[in-house]
Amino acid sequence: MTIRTNNLTMSRTKEGIVAKPVRSDHVETYGPWAWIGGFGFAAFIIWLMFYLADGFS
Repeated sequence: MTIRTNNLTMSRTKEGIVAKPVRSDHVETYGPWAWIGGFGFAAFIIWLMFYLADGFS
């Protein structure tokens, strides 16, 4: 029995028991167009704030 084999048998987490990736990004959930649309909406809000503020000067 080698040290490596001994470490695997003594380990509480075996090599076969590994957590699966469960992360779900918004791009995977909603697609890239929602991400692009969010940037477009943010740009529109910024433009609108400057457009309204220009009327008060």
